[in-house]
Amino acid sequence: MFKSSALPCATNIYTRHALRERQLWKNRRTQLLDKNTTHMLFKLASKYRPETRKENKLRRKAKKAAAAAAVNATNECDCVGQE
Repeated sequence: MFKSSALPCATNIYTRHALRERQLWKNRRTQLLDKNTTHMLFKLASKYRPETRKENKLRRKAKKAAAAAAVNATNECDCVGQE
């Protein structure tokens, strides 16, 4: 029979395995992309990030101003034709 101390503890095996996998994953992440490619990726991803409240407010204000300008332009054209 084996002594209980002679057998490796299951938690130690799991811990060693988890640490090894974590180290391998860390190495994979660092070697995945070089600096230039990472920069280009984040630059591209920044185009598709959600709007902040400030950006949303500015966009809605500009849209409202453009709509008002279009209404004023159509009113001016109607007035010119009636005179």
